[in-house]
This record gives sequence, C-alpha cells and structure tokens, in this order.
Amino acid sequence: MDCSKNSVTGGELAILASVVAVLLAKNLNQDQIEVVAAFLSAVSSAMATIIVQDEAIKTENENEKKKNEIKQQICELKKQLKDLGC
Repeated sequence: MDCSKNSVTGGELAILASVVAVLLAKNLNQDQIEVVAAFLSAVSSAMATIIVQDEAIKTENENEKKKNEIKQQICELKKQLKDLGC
C-alpha cells in the first residue's frame, strides 16, 4: 500500500483501522480496550484541533496579504490620480 498523499482510499484506511483495532485489542481486557479507545479518541481530537487551527491561521494570513495588496493598489491609484492632477 502506497502511503503517499491521496493514494490511500477511504476503504483502505477503514480496513487498516479495523486491523489495527483487532491487533491492539487482541491481548487486552474490556477495561483496557476502553482506555486505549478513549486515548486514541483524544489523540484524534487533538490532531483535528491542530489542523483546524493551522488552516485558520493560514486563511487569516492569506486574508491579511490580500488586504495589504488592496491597500497598495489604492495607494498606487491615489498616486496616479495625483499625477494626473485630480
């Protein structure tokens, strides 16, 4: 299975997750399985938080860049108007 970006299908990931779950649970009792499941859920939530925050920061930076570009264009237009005597 090629693990490069976008090469693994959703179905393949579901199968892999199931195999990992079975292997992890194989030698654990019910309480231990619950602890591991809760831990993995917490890891998943933390990873989701990280990616959402990273995307929010990226979007904010892109918006700030666009805002600065527009401000620069306005300044250039004002200078052109001034040079034209308007």
